[in-house]
Amino acid sequence: MGEQSLERASKNVESLKRPQTILDPAVGTGRFLIEASLMYPDEPLVLFGIDIDVWMHRACLVNMALFSRHPYSIICANSLLIDPEYAGPSSPLWDYGNL
Repeated sequence: MGEQSLERASKNVESLKRPQTILDPAVGTGRFLIEASLMYPDEPLVLFGIDIDVWMHRACLVNMALFSRHPYSIICANSLLIDPEYAGPSSPLWDYGNL
């Protein structure tokens, strides 16, 4: 499933330059990040993942250690929580997400 969605996404952005950073906000076992790592073996990628479940976090760490070809950072946290200071169009981060 991760491979198919990654292939579909990559076909839509063929004309764009290759990714440098990939974030999966619900990383689970890390399959999407691993597929990205395998799809772009020679690109300078940095992979990030977040999962709220401690068991998925641990499984992802094991999978990334075994299969990722790129540096990664996987954290156990709730990716849906936002500091109110950084939420909405008045946030200093808003411009970065809407380039």
